[in-house]
Amino acid sequence: MLAFRPGVVPRALPPSHGCIERRDAASEPRDHGTSWAVGSVGSVGFIMVSRLTRFTRLTRRAVLEAPTVAIPGAKVQDETRQKRADQYRLLLFTELLMSFTDTDGDNIRLQKEGMFVNEYVNDRLEIRRMEYFDIDEKARSYHDPTGRGWFRASENVSELVRKRDLMFIERDFVARCLMTVCALKESNAYQVMMKAHTEGVAVVGTYDFETAETYCAGLNAKGLSADIIPVDNGE
Repeated sequence: MLAFRPGVVPRALPPSHGCIERRDAASEPRDHGTSWAVGSVGSVGFIMVSRLTRFTRLTRRAVLEAPTVAIPGAKVQDETRQKRADQYRLLLFTELLMSFTDTDGDNIRLQKEGMFVNEYVNDRLEIRRMEYFDIDEKARSYHDPTGRGWFRASENVSELVRKRDLMFIERDFVARCLMTVCALKESNAYQVMMKAHTEGVAVVGTYDFETAETYCAGLNAKGLSADIIPVDNGE
């Protein structure tokens, strides 16, 4: 049996023994990246030296810091499933107010008050319960029961036409659209129509995404103004 005496450095063993020469750790500086381990074979103590090369450290760091690769299409599929599972509220809108300035410098305001449309010129009531308000988009002119006028060049006539159509749309037509497109009963359709005409917006119903989207597209195709919004779980 071999034994080490204090202060004595043994001679190196042959390579076949699987050990290396012992050195005094205090007398020899350690390289960066070198670790020392003490072990034994039988009753023989030895010091095992192992070196982690720079290549190994860099390779390990690259593996740990590698970015996560997203699967193409996974996010889109999750969003699609979420849309199909969520509930959406279908809203119907009407216009309660439109205003513009004509070439004479007068401010013309059409305002829905209750079930009727009144016209104000420079904040003064001019026409009560208007029956029509014609717009010639090509000539950029308008015609009401008091006469004819022209829009300023800065006015968006197409947008004014859209608002005018929503303000003067027939109530019976709106109710019929709600019945045919959204399958509402006559009484429910009338209530939704009245709320939209007096308050500017009304809830048609709450549906899954595909149904709400189909009803919304159908109402818009009829010339109405509709949109859908997601319903929060807490509502």
